[in-house]
Amino acid sequence: YAKSLGIPTIFWNKEDGVHFDRFIESAKLFDHIFTVDENCISKYQAVVDSHVTVNTLMFAIQPSIHHFTGFHFKYNETNFVGSYSHHIHSKRRTWQNLIFEASSETKTKLTIFDRNSNRKSSKYRYPKYDNMSINTAVAYVETAQIYKDYLISFNVNTIEDSTTMFSRRLIEIIACGGIAITNNTPAVESYFKDYCYTFKNKNELINLLNKLKEGPTEIDLARAKSGAEFIAKNHTWTHRLQEIRTIIGIK
Repeated sequence: YAKSLGIPTIFWNKEDGVHFDRFIESAKLFDHIFTVDENCISKYQAVVDSHVTVNTLMFAIQPSIHHFTGFHFKYNETNFVGSYSHHIHSKRRTWQNLIFEASSETKTKLTIFDRNSNRKSSKYRYPKYDNMSINTAVAYVETAQIYKDYLISFNVNTIEDSTTMFSRRLIEIIACGGIAITNNTPAVESYFKDYCYTFKNKNELINLLNKLKEGPTEIDLARAKSGAEFIAKNHTWTHRLQEIRTIIGIK
C-alpha cells in the first residue's frame, strides 16, 4: 500500500546477524534495508533485487530516557539488566557465567534484573551464585536509573565479530554516565573503548572488579562523563533518522 502511494518503505533488522534467516523474506518486500551488522550487507545484496538499497544502521539511544544527570551512585555494587538462556546463545551464556563467577570470587555484590522473569520455562532461569541476587524485570524507562544508581553496570555483546553491532544496553549505560564493563568486540574497539572497561577473560575481570569496587577514581568519573557526552553527540535516534533521510533521499 505504501509503495502504491509512492512512500519509501524501510526494513531495519536489529537482530542481525543471529536472525538474518528469520527475517529475510520480510526484508525482501522493502525498498530500503538497514542492518545493525555490517557483515550482513553482502548477504542481503545477494538475495534482494538490484534496486533495493542495503546499509548499516547502528543502535542508538533515546535521550529523553538515557541521559547524564551527574554522578549519584547509591550502591557501590554491580548490576546486569537482561536475560539468560540455557538453550540459545551459548557464547553469550559463557560470558555471563564468567561475570557471575568473577563477581562471586571477588565478593562483589551483583544484582540481576531478569528481563524474562515472567517466563515460566526453566530455560530462562539464571544460575545461583554467592553475592548475586535476582530481581524481577523492570520497565524499560526504569533502566536509566539503575545505571545511575549502581557503581558498575555489566554488558554482554552477543555478536563478537562485527564492527557495527553491539548491545544497545552498552550505549544506554554510557549515555547515563554509568561505568560499564563489557566483553570486547570490534565494534567496542571502534567506537567505545575510551568510555568503558573491557575484559577478555576471568582474570582480567577479577582485576577490574578489585580495582573498581572500592569506588570510582577521578579518572573513572571523567571517562564516564566524556562517554555520556560522546553518545549524546553521536548516537541518538535523531542522528539515525538523519542517516535514513540521507540514504532514502528525503530532505
